[in-house]
Amino acid sequence: MTASHEPIQTALSTEGARAQRAPSGLGLVNIETSDTRPPAFVVPGSQLSEFRHRRRCSRMKRALVFCADIQQRQLQARQARFRAAFITLTYRPGEQYEARHVSECVKRLRHWCARRNWRLPYEWKAELQKRGAVHYHLVVWFPICLGIRALRLDELSWWPHGMTQFQWARKDPVRYIAKYISKVESEEMPKGLRMHGRGGLDAECRRQVRYELLPSYVREKVKPSADVVRANGGGWLDRITGEWIAALPFVIDWSA
Repeated sequence: MTASHEPIQTALSTEGARAQRAPSGLGLVNIETSDTRPPAFVVPGSQLSEFRHRRRCSRMKRALVFCADIQQRQLQARQARFRAAFITLTYRPGEQYEARHVSECVKRLRHWCARRNWRLPYEWKAELQKRGAVHYHLVVWFPICLGIRALRLDELSWWPHGMTQFQWARKDPVRYIAKYISKVESEEMPKGLRMHGRGGLDAECRRQVRYELLPSYVREKVKPSADVVRANGGGWLDRITGEWIAALPFVIDWSA
């Protein structure tokens, strides 16, 4: 049995898969365990919650900015005339948040666009208001040919949980998103809350997004054309070449 005064270390492969992207200043240490085993990252147990939160926010910011950029490039490649719109979804006082609410709202909006032969590119971000209630910021791209002036999703009963606001983007939405998501996220988000989502990308764009969000140590070992996903049983798998990459071990020092 390990003595109580010695470090208690726990390896978590699911944490290790992305640990190399961890933000600095959290006491992470790159250690070589042997000549045959990969390096590991050590996180003090007292900083585990902060580490997970900051890493989650870092991934969200990378995903939103990159996805917004690729959404626009995809539309430009199709030579589509489009405009980006910002929609805010707010809960009324006393209305309880549920994870399915935002997906149901986006689903109705996507179906409305599909009936008009438009595959809707979108992404959204969850946030807490000052009163502690969840609200969502949704970015969507509409074709000019639809002649949309505004969509009040609450009046259409697509968001029956409170109020919505609609405004057209006056500037590059990618720059707007990059500036907006620089805000520090609260660690007091409701349990199980999904912080962001996206859709409307074709298969190649989805592959590019997956590549962009890979841990840096994985991207260093594969080509930009790779199609890498999480492998069953741990690690990463390039579905094109069949190459398997081990996940980086992640160690929690509960004594620190």
